[in-house]
Amino acid sequence: MDKVIGGWQWNTVLTATTGQHFSVVQDGTGSGGATIANIIGDPFADRAPGQYLNPAAFGAPIQGNPGTACVTNLAGNLVCWGNSGRNHFTGPGYSRTDMSFFKNVHFTESISLQLGIEAFNIFNQNNALVPQNNLNNNNPNFGVFTDTYLPPRIMQYRIKILF
Repeated sequence: MDKVIGGWQWNTVLTATTGQHFSVVQDGTGSGGATIANIIGDPFADRAPGQYLNPAAFGAPIQGNPGTACVTNLAGNLVCWGNSGRNHFTGPGYSRTDMSFFKNVHFTESISLQLGIEAFNIFNQNNALVPQNNLNNNNPNFGVFTDTYLPPRIMQYRIKILF
């Protein structure tokens, strides 16, 4: 009777974390690389539906604008940084739950069989990565989440012989 009722094992792993930090950047300013943008308004005010940040709250880091620091690099290009700071914003947090359910069947003291099912991201949570953060060319997806951290739910069955 113990071979039927006993030997069951249930495991759960919950992972939860705060969001990933990110900077709002703008390509160019003569250097060909991305530079940190200026904050000129409230990034969280007057957002369109589905937008995490308001694009009107940011401006290009142009020499002479308040809060902009500029240097000339070795190639002779003017490179400017805005006032928003590196990793100034934090994306949404995420969580994931993995579960497994097993039946252990012992044949001898040193040999057993394990039958089971494992589910990764069992609740199929859609956890967003950071939003699009490049202001270049009036990016229509700026402030919108287009990528996710995790794959959708994955389930697998397994048979394992332990000896």
